[in-house]
Amino acid sequence: MKCRALIIAVFLFSACQGGEKDSAILEHEGLRYLPLQTERLPDMPSPRTGHVLLPFGDGFMAVGGHTTGFVPVAQADIFHSGKWTTVPTLYPHDTPFGLTLKDRRIVIGGGYAECFGIGQSWGVECFDPETWQFSPLPILGRKRAHASALEMSGNLIISGNWWAPDDVEQYCFDDYKRSASLLPEGRSYPFILRSDIDNALIFSAYTEYSKPASPVVDRLKGGSFEVPLLKEWIPYASINHGPYPEGGFIGDMSTGRFSYLVHVTDTSRSHSALVTVNGENFSLLKTEQPIPSEGPWGAIQYVDYAHVDRSSRIAWLLGVDDSLRFYLAGVDYASEKPCVSMYYTEPILEVGRTPNARLLPDGRIVLCGGLGESNYEPFGGVYVLSPVKISVSQGFPAWAGLLIGAFILLGAGIVYGKRRSGAKASPAPAAPPSMAQRIDSLMRERQFFRKPDLRLADVAHELGTNSTYVSACINSENGVSFPDYVAGFRVRYAQELLRKDSDKTMAEIAAESGFSNEKSFLRTFKAQTGLTPSQFRDSRS
Repeated sequence: MKCRALIIAVFLFSACQGGEKDSAILEHEGLRYLPLQTERLPDMPSPRTGHVLLPFGDGFMAVGGHTTGFVPVAQADIFHSGKWTTVPTLYPHDTPFGLTLKDRRIVIGGGYAECFGIGQSWGVECFDPETWQFSPLPILGRKRAHASALEMSGNLIISGNWWAPDDVEQYCFDDYKRSASLLPEGRSYPFILRSDIDNALIFSAYTEYSKPASPVVDRLKGGSFEVPLLKEWIPYASINHGPYPEGGFIGDMSTGRFSYLVHVTDTSRSHSALVTVNGENFSLLKTEQPIPSEGPWGAIQYVDYAHVDRSSRIAWLLGVDDSLRFYLAGVDYASEKPCVSMYYTEPILEVGRTPNARLLPDGRIVLCGGLGESNYEPFGGVYVLSPVKISVSQGFPAWAGLLIGAFILLGAGIVYGKRRSGAKASPAPAAPPSMAQRIDSLMRERQFFRKPDLRLADVAHELGTNSTYVSACINSENGVSFPDYVAGFRVRYAQELLRKDSDKTMAEIAAESGFSNEKSFLRTFKAQTGLTPSQFRDSRS
């Protein structure tokens, strides 16, 4: 009996050491794809796109943009200490510029003046982290939308516009004095990067009329110059969320080394790379392998600026495929031969294909909101991605666990053979339930799916394992992602309620089934059954 217990323990040891960690690691065209740790946070109070996302305290702030119906949002949603707080802004800012100043205040300005992305606005305001209030600042020298800003010498350098004339403005916080120079070619969400202690470069992918920009770079001080590299590699640009030029900084302000990494795509928009901007010199960062344009599930589209984690010296590029799996391509840019590391998520359906993303001070990346099927239906979902490498310290690889198990089994077999003396064999203990069975039991018997905002991490915590293993088990056993797996239980539960109780409202059924709101319930129910809940109820009457 002891020997048999030992055998069972060895197999469990072997499976636990390698299976949970390695089962979700994939190989594709010579690259390993590691699963990302993901955590879903509560949805934003206002679904939005066209907003600015900035770190704030132990969380972040989403401000500006427009919400359902293409209506500008006149409030900031702040995620702090594990919960959302809403703070009204003085003006609406749809596609504004926004940045955190050295004194920790947050400035936001410009944006569309009306619903539906019409017109530009003058307004600028400042959020004080001490009072949690916005206060007005002097207006812009020119009405703007799709502008970028850079703090320099106590003032702001502002440039960029959309369907309107553009210039480079030196904005002063204290009065209405302006100095500006009109640009021959306007730009949308331009990069404004320091090239020296008192100078900056300005360039973009698109003009103010959404046409491809020329490979010309303007200087804050001095004339313009052409960069031949920008004819082959186009700087990344997005019309769905705000600029992020300082996020690619890899230099050293104290020594006057002003260097940046810029995400670029080739002229076909199908391949991505990184360009180093060092002072006024542009060069392609040569990696040991190209950043993959295709992953295990198909083509990958990279949808954001370069996010540089200076503490680990890794630049992250965010990508997404048609199945709505998100990817992080990590480049160790400081190495002599930079390598590319790939991470992936299960499909994430609660954010848009181009969510606003931001690198947090602790190295995680938050995805927030984004565009839905149209500008009238932005998303409100929020996810945090944690790219953590799987190493030996986190468990032996599967083959090592099995090899050790084989040796232990061999020794146990020899001992068992020597001790056989005709004793009656004891019945073998029942095998413990598999992880897939435990997950299924959690859903069916304890109805875990009825918990609102149920996260993968909640299930993993309840079962005493990790999110990666739970996700892999669900995908392997059921062929679906975690959100689809939970949605299936919720829809089936809602069907039972629709059969049994004709008096319940759709909002009540949505809440009892675990859906976050009625709209999500209606959309998911029809996607899975082909009928609306009302049609399903009528068909059963």
